[in-house]
Amino acid sequence: TMAGSEGGAREEEAVKAPAEPSSRQNVQVCCRIRPLVPSERRQNARSCVQWTPRDVRLGDRAWPFDMVFPGSSQQEEIFQTCVQPLVHACFE
Repeated sequence: TMAGSEGGAREEEAVKAPAEPSSRQNVQVCCRIRPLVPSERRQNARSCVQWTPRDVRLGDRAWPFDMVFPGSSQQEEIFQTCVQPLVHACFE
């Protein structure tokens, strides 16, 4: 993070767009944006990462993901979205 830099989408407005499930799709790559730590918030820092539900951008570089979670996401939400379906599929 960088103080005063441009940030990404507002976390309250974040929407995740999961990839369409496929029987041949074995691996999905997801990213969770790191939330600002208290010292960064005290300095009025803003995230230097810009993101959409499908990619993360830093400067002029972009990386695609199947799903991007905002920093406000909870571990339970990430588990239910990314891990739980894999566990259930193992028992089918």
